[in-house]
Amino acid sequence: MKIPKTPTMKKIYLVIGFFLMNTFNLKAQVVVEEVHFDNYINGLNNDLVDYFSNGNGLIQIPTNGITGGSVNCPDSISWGNDNAIYCSTYHPIINDTMEASICFKFNLLNIHASAFQRAVSLWMIPHSDYNHYLIGTINFNQRLELVTYGWTNNPGPIAALLNNHWYKYVLNAVIIGGINNQINVMSSVFDLGVTGGSIPALVTSSSGTFNDNILVADTSIIVSFTGASYCGAVLLDDFKFHGRKGVSSCPVSTGIEQALAGTPVISYFSADDKLTIDKKGNQFNHLRLLNVAGQIVLACKLKEEKSIIDVSALSSGIYILQLASINNAMSSKIAIFH
Repeated sequence: MKIPKTPTMKKIYLVIGFFLMNTFNLKAQVVVEEVHFDNYINGLNNDLVDYFSNGNGLIQIPTNGITGGSVNCPDSISWGNDNAIYCSTYHPIINDTMEASICFKFNLLNIHASAFQRAVSLWMIPHSDYNHYLIGTINFNQRLELVTYGWTNNPGPIAALLNNHWYKYVLNAVIIGGINNQINVMSSVFDLGVTGGSIPALVTSSSGTFNDNILVADTSIIVSFTGASYCGAVLLDDFKFHGRKGVSSCPVSTGIEQALAGTPVISYFSADDKLTIDKKGNQFNHLRLLNVAGQIVLACKLKEEKSIIDVSALSSGIYILQLASINNAMSSKIAIFH
């Protein structure tokens, strides 16, 4: 940051780059890995068996998926013990984003409501202490739940899912760190239509902030998923792992290093209280500003390559700025002073 020395000048210009993290950590890279469950040779040789462990009751089949095969859900689950654990783990550093998603087909007629059932769940668990979990889930009454070691968003918003539609469920965690070991978390559900091929339409989302020193510090965070037919999720498909990669036991690489068109840049001018976002060719279409307590203080869509946003109503201070699209999310700190 460079501040002009002349006291009569009124403008202060701040430029903050996003995710120049490989400079600080050369061993871990940001990747996007996807498993579409389309590779099925037999019951002992398929994507679920090759790339996941555990997953009690989950069975890959060669049909009925969005593009090919899919995963059949059991009637019910022992929540927390039946997860399918992915072969790659996260190795986040400060300001990194971890993101996992899974698609599911919803059947209203299959529901046998029980408070112990979840339609679909995504877990992020530190390898050093499984009790310091982060769980995003859709429960028996279609509420989006966020559950952690010491915080929950209960009651979360209702998704109001439609019968026989495919949905994409996304769990996103941003490692803020600091003296409070802060983590910002958001879960979202997108409607993919009857075939699963429609343009994703946001149904609802839920977000919050919690503090966890173990989850912030661990360099091997496990990600897993599960689902239950008795809560309406009859099929699962298209698992996605996005973030800085740590330990991996994957037999073959399923993804590529994150290739962004350019480094998004933000600019803030104190004289006119305008925040400028230049996406540099990236497809980010949503912006959020969170205060240090993790509360959303500003949210808007980014319709142009370069967007100018009025922040005059915000108090001076430090904020977390998040950019997101259906496939990517980024986060960084910004200082606003009036």
